[in-house]
Amino acid sequence: MCIPIVTIFPATVALFGVVRSWIIKKETQLWKPFFTTFKEHLKPHFIFGSIWMVLGVLFVLDFKLIQNLPEGFQFPLFIFLVIIVLLYLFTSIFLFPILVHFQQQSWIELVKNSLLLSVSHLFITIAIVSSIAVLVLLTLSFPFLLLMVGSLTAYVVFTLCNISFRKMKAE
Repeated sequence: MCIPIVTIFPATVALFGVVRSWIIKKETQLWKPFFTTFKEHLKPHFIFGSIWMVLGVLFVLDFKLIQNLPEGFQFPLFIFLVIIVLLYLFTSIFLFPILVHFQQQSWIELVKNSLLLSVSHLFITIAIVSSIAVLVLLTLSFPFLLLMVGSLTAYVVFTLCNISFRKMKAE
C-alpha cells in the first residue's frame, strides 16, 4: 500500500492541528507540531479515516445501484441518497476541526458532534463549502496553487469552524 494513502488521514489531522495552533495559540512553528500530532494520531485515525472513506465509496456505489432499479424506485431513492450524502459531506467538513479542537472523543461522538454542528450552523457550513469550491476552481485555473491549496483550505475551514466553536461556547 502506498504511504500517502496510508497516512492521508493522520496527516490531515496533523495539518489541522498545526492550523489550530496558528489560529488559537498564535504559534508559528510548523514541523515539530506537525510531526508530534502526526505520530500521536497515526494508528487511530488511519483506521477511522479508512472506515469513513469506505462509507463514502459505498455512497457512490449506491448511486450506481439506483440507476439499475425500476423507474418508480429511482427518483425517491435518489432524493433520499442525495440528502444522506449531503449530511455525510457536511459532517466530513467538521470532522478534522472538531477532532483537533475537542480532543479525546470517541468516533461516534466525533461523527455525532460534526453532524450536529454542521447542521446547527448551516450558514457557516455553506460558507465552508463555498470557500472550498472557490479554492478548487482557482486551483483548476492556476495549477501552481496545487502546492498550497491543502494548507490554505485547512486554514479557511478551521477559521470558519472556529466561529462555530466560539458560538457554541457562548451558548
